[in-house]
Amino acid sequence: MSYPLHSLPFNSIFNVNATQYEYSPVKLDYHDRLVASCDGIICFAINQNLAVLWNPSIGKLKTLPTLYTPKDGDDDGHTVYGFGYDPFIDNYKVVSVFYYNVYACKTEVSVYSFGTDCWRRIEDFPPLIPYSQQG
Repeated sequence: MSYPLHSLPFNSIFNVNATQYEYSPVKLDYHDRLVASCDGIICFAINQNLAVLWNPSIGKLKTLPTLYTPKDGDDDGHTVYGFGYDPFIDNYKVVSVFYYNVYACKTEVSVYSFGTDCWRRIEDFPPLIPYSQQG
């Protein structure tokens, strides 16, 4: 399945000329998600425990270390990702929130940091965090 990527300058809303990128190293499936973009870097959730970051302007792709989730082999939970920049430490981060099934009232939160190139689990996080599938 092909998803063309276009770039529009933010300050030229009325300009219909867009740059289309012909090459996308990320092959998305129907369940893969575009998480967010920040400073030209695009974050994709490839599955429940794998995310990639892509900078189309320089053509670089970074696959993050595999994230263990309790979902392995179980359809009762799901993972939601977030992506952003922390200006206090000049670092990009990816946040993963794993929601167990609704009866478990439990979540697991992990944060990936470019600085350490690894995931860190956040202990004692509140059990239920409201979320929306919308961007």
